[in-house]
Amino acid sequence: MDAKINEDVKNKKQDNLITAEIRYKMTAKGMMITKYYGADSCVVLPDEIEGETVTALDDYAFARNLEVEEIWLPEALKEVGRYAFYRCRNLKKLILGNQLLDMGGGALTGCRLEEVEIYFREGKKSCLKSIVEEMRYQIRVSLYGYSWRCCAEKNSTDECLREVRILFPEHYEEAVENTPARILETHHHGAGGYYRQCFYNRELDYKKYDEMFYHTVAEDTEETAVELALDRLRFPEELSEKNKNVYKDAGFSFHVFLSCSDK
Repeated sequence: MDAKINEDVKNKKQDNLITAEIRYKMTAKGMMITKYYGADSCVVLPDEIEGETVTALDDYAFARNLEVEEIWLPEALKEVGRYAFYRCRNLKKLILGNQLLDMGGGALTGCRLEEVEIYFREGKKSCLKSIVEEMRYQIRVSLYGYSWRCCAEKNSTDECLREVRILFPEHYEEAVENTPARILETHHHGAGGYYRQCFYNRELDYKKYDEMFYHTVAEDTEETAVELALDRLRFPEELSEKNKNVYKDAGFSFHVFLSCSDK
């Protein structure tokens, strides 16, 4: 299983130059990258330095870097420090493995991520919850790994490597003055807050995620709802027949994705 994941990632990394513009140090927990000082838009961090596996990214390692737009984190990374990407305003995409289970406090403060890719070596845990909780903006997520149900049914790992795409809609709060009562009321906009609660023990709960769709229909744009439904129909990881029909029967633009859902 690791071999297939490694080969897939290696093939993608061949088109990107692994950066040498880093500072690092050896710690008790393994090799740590302490600072990136380059100006590239796409940064590929090494998986190993001097024969040692990179396991940590230090506090403020990328802080205030306005050039970087995409970062490939080391495959075996297990720790991201506080404010590691602080005010990386142009950072749009993170690519990482699922050995990283949490982000340090404020790691993505001042960022506006749009895409996340996670490669699963084993299990279903990842730091996706930490990422989407820090981002109020819409995020498109691609998860690469094995269909656990498929593998269990076939009692094999052959031909089970697959992609799942998940959309987390935007959400934000607005303080509105209630003049007669002389109080401020908090108004919530967008369904994204509901979707960010669809995790249990660092695993995405697909069933709970699918049950939030009516919030999207009611609170988000039609384009957002169609994209979310289409993603679930095209990449139906743990999608029940009941929820599949809910997506199909949505009362808008269903003709767009009905023809794709059974392919």
